[in-house]
Amino acid sequence: MEGNRQKPNLLRFLVIGSLLLACLGLEYWLHIVYGITNIYPHLFYIPVIVAALWWGLKGGLLTGVFLGLMHAASYYDNFQELVLLRSLMFVCVACVVGIIINRHKRAGEQIKKFLKEKEVLLQEIHHRVKNNMQVISSLLDLQSQYVKDKESLEIFKECRDRILSMASVHEKLYQSKDMVKIDFDDYIRSITKHLFRAYVVHPNTVRLNVNCSDVFLDINRAMPCGLIINELISNALKHAFPEGKKGEVTVDFHPDGDKRLTLVVSDNGVGFPEDIDISDTETFGLRLISILVNQLKGTLKIERDGGTTFKITFNQ
Repeated sequence: MEGNRQKPNLLRFLVIGSLLLACLGLEYWLHIVYGITNIYPHLFYIPVIVAALWWGLKGGLLTGVFLGLMHAASYYDNFQELVLLRSLMFVCVACVVGIIINRHKRAGEQIKKFLKEKEVLLQEIHHRVKNNMQVISSLLDLQSQYVKDKESLEIFKECRDRILSMASVHEKLYQSKDMVKIDFDDYIRSITKHLFRAYVVHPNTVRLNVNCSDVFLDINRAMPCGLIINELISNALKHAFPEGKKGEVTVDFHPDGDKRLTLVVSDNGVGFPEDIDISDTETFGLRLISILVNQLKGTLKIERDGGTTFKITFNQ
């Protein structure tokens, strides 16, 4: 790392040194060889400005003073006030550019510090939200141990899974690099792993296939998508494979062109009942799916051929 930092500095020294030699050579060539004494050396400002840009006020000032002294020394036989003025101009330009660059650097450092503080704050917010949701989930889990009615117990279980799917979104957000979008492939594998454990499904009985690539969602898209996947996977594990029937559940999530995404959750189980309309049903989970699809401003298509397939398409 130290060697990598020294290489750019060495290159900068070489560039500044080459520019200074070029200026001094031009000074000698014009003044000593051709005797031209009234050429205003505009090109001499180049190394001064470059040094100020790279090293700020200190670097620009040192370069300006050095070049001013060399310029004044070249007129030792015919020193005039104009020569002194030119030499002082090098120093003034170095000071002005150096001050501007230093202020710019300080402003940049303050912005970086502010962004870092904002990043830490966002991480803390997502982390605390995730922890609070996990506490709620744990409370529901504890309370469910005192519930004797099977239907009520199932409601507690479903609520716990929904909360954990939302908590997982916040967890993935504070673990992501930019804390804006999450890799949905990792998220899907995380929540489906939990659901398989929750419903005590052996991988040899029901196999899970996840095909998700290049899908990164912000929290406004990730939250409803996570809940939809949670509902569909839970529904498949509860109803698609009765009495230990073997099968597979597939989650396919991919970009579909024109800035649209397609989410497909399918199983090869007993199939979805023909008489159920997902947009008009008393089942809370199915109604929730319909509401979330509308929230995404997407479309939902159900296929009942050789199992059940839910296909949801929406804009990114």
